[in-house]
Amino acid sequence: SVDDNVTVIVTPVDDPPVVENPIAAVQASEDDSNTTLSIANVFNDVDDDNSSIIKTAISDNSTLVVTKITGDVLTLAYKLNQFGITTVTVTGNSNGQSVDHNFTVIVQPVDDPPTLANPIADINATEDAGDLSIDLSNTFNDIDDDNNSITKVANSGSPEIVSSAVNGQILTLHFPDDSYGSSNITITGTSNGKTIEDSFAVNVIPVDDAPEVINGIADISVEEDAPDFIVSLANAFNDVDDDNNSIDKIVQANSNPDLVTATNNGNTLTLDFQPDQSGSSTITLLVSSNGKTIEDSFTVDVTPVDDGPE
Repeated sequence: SVDDNVTVIVTPVDDPPVVENPIAAVQASEDDSNTTLSIANVFNDVDDDNSSIIKTAISDNSTLVVTKITGDVLTLAYKLNQFGITTVTVTGNSNGQSVDHNFTVIVQPVDDPPTLANPIADINATEDAGDLSIDLSNTFNDIDDDNNSITKVANSGSPEIVSSAVNGQILTLHFPDDSYGSSNITITGTSNGKTIEDSFAVNVIPVDDAPEVINGIADISVEEDAPDFIVSLANAFNDVDDDNNSIDKIVQANSNPDLVTATNNGNTLTLDFQPDQSGSSTITLLVSSNGKTIEDSFTVDVTPVDDGPE
């Protein structure tokens, strides 16, 4: 027998890395915090140390999910108010050879509450001001729904100073007569069961009101040669801002002083009828309080009497 030896030389070939532990699909909700995934064991390279495998990642929808790799940790960052599906491709590169691994990220939508887009500034008004209308159409925003579907209601902390009402997109502030002070107005916007509030202050500045006639002096009819007639002025006028005792009253005009004279002392007006005179006179009082005035007039009719012979 004879032996013949043959040498077989197997030349090494650098194998590419392979996907050994695939990444499962990721489920997330809109506006979730970042997801971190360990990718240390995703790839394997039989020829090299796995720690030398370089990994990169990219999302095919970066407006939904952004990827970042630090060491062996993959971070998925979710864009604000975005939802949908994207494919993330992780590439393992070892010694110039690479392999891709794709997995799906599904971001479920979440109904966001409305937000405050344009806060209402504080308001200054004067006592007895007319109604004020404010457009609320751009006050709130809902990224998920039509802003016109946001319902608004208003509440005043002090309705005796300023009351509030909403009709559609218009807020109306009403200022009750002779009231002043401050009140907070709260507007609540509701969209699909979720709410947001905006509050602002309304400051109503007092105004000095003129006195007013509350019990006007009635016209007076007497007969010729009647005795003096006394009229009480104590409750004839009112000043909502001041003590009524401080209201000044004077006789401003008398159209027929030959018929009757009128004199005032404090809250007492005295009518003195001249002898043997008849006819009519209009008497006007000037009423003043803290520099503001009003007038009140009344008529005095004196009917003639047939005098006997003297």
